Amino acid sequence: MTADELMEEIENLPPEERAKVRRFVRIHNMARLIFTDAGAVWDWMNSPAPGLDGKTPISLLDSETGAEKVQALIEGIARGHVM
Repeated sequence: MTADELMEEIENLPPEERAKVRRFVRIHNMARLIFTDAGAVWDWMNSPAPGLDGKTPISLLDSETGAEKVQALIEGIARGHVM
């Protein structure tokens, strides 16, 4: 599947599901800037994070509020704050 085909598939999703996919992509891309590879990002997103009250980052991506918490955590990690 090409990137264009993938984007077309995403656009065919219901609005709520489309928003979830976009949040996931946004957070994944941010995390990819600080982790060594996509596998490390996946592991991190599926591991309980102390900075998220022990929740996994991926579990918070159902809402924009949750995604903002994950984004703040990533930004803190990037600045050297261990959370």
